[in-house]
Amino acid sequence: MSMAMKKCLWSGAAAALLVSCAAPQRPPFDVNAFGVYVAAEHSGSAITLEPGQVLVVRLVSDVNQIREWTLLDFVPGVLVGPTAPVFERPPPAANLDVTLGAAVWRFKPAAAGTVTLKFEYRHPRSLEPATQTVNYAVTVR
Repeated sequence: MSMAMKKCLWSGAAAALLVSCAAPQRPPFDVNAFGVYVAAEHSGSAITLEPGQVLVVRLVSDVNQIREWTLLDFVPGVLVGPTAPVFERPPPAANLDVTLGAAVWRFKPAAAGTVTLKFEYRHPRSLEPATQTVNYAVTVR
């Protein structure tokens, strides 16, 4: 194998390694005709909703930590939805630690536009900083 060919192979391998390490890959969120379903690992995602689709934000929490998810700075207009989540738990057979569950918000499109949803996981009524923050840029067509 010639020196030029070796150099080319090493360059290609290095480029592939840089591309794979450049940005962590987020798992894709679920989308179907009825809605878009996101979780904390999708934070920073740009989400597009069609009229009639629902946005479901499901954020896992542990009631033993005495923390809860809070929706911050929600400005209605583009989306309508609850200001407080519904807490859902998996069935007991799948949830041996009954303290685990998820805070779930459901939003419906109200008008075309863009809005940012920001959530914090923190002790309620505390001045301590949030232990986790997630946000989503939502565009309604």
